[in-house]
Amino acid sequence: MKRLTLIFIVAILILSAIASAQEMKGRTVIGIRAPFLLPFWAGNDFSYYGANYQPFLRGWDVAAEVKRGFSDHIMLGLTAGYTTTYDDTLKKDNRGDVASKKDNASAKLTGILIGLNAEYYYDKQLIFQPYLLGGLAVDLWKVKSLANDKSYNSTDLGIKIGTGLLIPIKDNFSIDVQGKVTFEKANLSTSVPEGFYGPGDWSKYSKRPFHGYFEPSIGLLYAFGGSKDSDKDGVSDAKDDCPNTLLGAKVDKRGCPTDSDGDGVYDGIDKCPDTPKGAKVDAQGCPIDSDKDGVFDGIDKCPDTPTGVKVDQFGCPLDADGDGVPDYLDKCPDTPKGAKVDAQGCPMDSDKDGVYDGLDKCPDTPAGVQVDKNGCPYDSDYDGVPDSLDQCPGTPRGIKVDAKGCPFVKKMEVSEKIVLHINYASNSAEPDAASKKQLDSIALRIMAYSDTKVEIRGFTDDRNTEAYNLALSQKRAEGVMAYLKSKGVQDNQMTAKGYGEDPKYFIADNKTAEGRRQNRRVEIESVK
Repeated sequence: MKRLTLIFIVAILILSAIASAQEMKGRTVIGIRAPFLLPFWAGNDFSYYGANYQPFLRGWDVAAEVKRGFSDHIMLGLTAGYTTTYDDTLKKDNRGDVASKKDNASAKLTGILIGLNAEYYYDKQLIFQPYLLGGLAVDLWKVKSLANDKSYNSTDLGIKIGTGLLIPIKDNFSIDVQGKVTFEKANLSTSVPEGFYGPGDWSKYSKRPFHGYFEPSIGLLYAFGGSKDSDKDGVSDAKDDCPNTLLGAKVDKRGCPTDSDGDGVYDGIDKCPDTPKGAKVDAQGCPIDSDKDGVFDGIDKCPDTPTGVKVDQFGCPLDADGDGVPDYLDKCPDTPKGAKVDAQGCPMDSDKDGVYDGLDKCPDTPAGVQVDKNGCPYDSDYDGVPDSLDQCPGTPRGIKVDAKGCPFVKKMEVSEKIVLHINYASNSAEPDAASKKQLDSIALRIMAYSDTKVEIRGFTDDRNTEAYNLALSQKRAEGVMAYLKSKGVQDNQMTAKGYGEDPKYFIADNKTAEGRRQNRRVEIESVK
């Protein structure tokens, strides 16, 4: 028996492999099914033979059916079946799923089972089509005593629920695996007298041997009619915009194949229906990964990555330091960003100054010259001439220098004296415009050489009082010093002193206007 069952299952699988989904709408289906009926749910008050009595057991059941499709999901049908089973006077357990035997029976139960059913199919595109079942039942029972051959009838109205799986096997033939339960809800008529089989007359379910049954069955169905469907995709030729669809492909309502992941392999045939967009696939719709790096071809921007090399999301070898040499080849994996590297990923330093090419802003620095962090030679005084060439390394900022780093202006020699005859306004210490131009050039000479120090001296003629002239000469010397400071001369390079009308510093006769003009002067003398 086991061998026959196995052969039957294998045959179904082989035949279903070459089958396709069947369209429901407009088709008429006829079939037969068998083999079992299992009565159950004995009434709580039922008793006949006491503790040793077991009501009706598993019996044989055969049925014929006819149904028609009213849409792609709904079929309505009529079934008519015949069942027979026996009770068992010797069984002590409460199981009704074992086969009945006439040898130990006291009564035989037969029934004509009529059902009006509706079946709902989930998806017409599936080759194996699951469905739900519901309907009404009219059951005509006959119970017969084996002791005296007396028999009586009872008619019930019930409801049916169940589920099944429709398996197309070839052309219009299908195997239908089904299980359904019938609940007897009302007794329409009964001739069973009280005490004949149980304490009641079968009109009350609490006093009858069963009030429902289970029918597991396998059916062979044949379908005909309906619209022609040449490519077996479930869409009739009259409505099919794609009449040559490959067998097994899912289609839309127009009969055209769907491709949910857009990989070129139709749903239903596609073994990998969630392929990422852009990935190349094989004939079964599964992504290809030629270099086995975990990133699919078509998405992989580096499709020839060596085996075992770690890659990024684009399938390219990791390059942690971003130098263009992948980690698996990089001998210097911590190269600073922006540095130029050789084929091994190591930074290059063409001028050997310790600053890598690509970061070196002065890539041609002579050998041995000290450089800053940018790779440029040090220029301590910021005059544009590197220290290694600067012959005047302490030049103040802003002073123009020659190629040797020395100021263009001449340094004031020690004891060099510059005499200024400034045309002051009356009682003023502010240099006039003409003298300011001269002071500008003097300021450059002093600033250009940080070691230059000058003394600024103020003198007057002999008009006015001696005290007044002394104070005035001090103010005028300090006024010149203030102007030089405003041009950038440092405080530590200058001193100012007024000498007033001290006769020993007169350089002309105060009795004449010209003499007094010459005596009114400011002298700037280099003292270092």
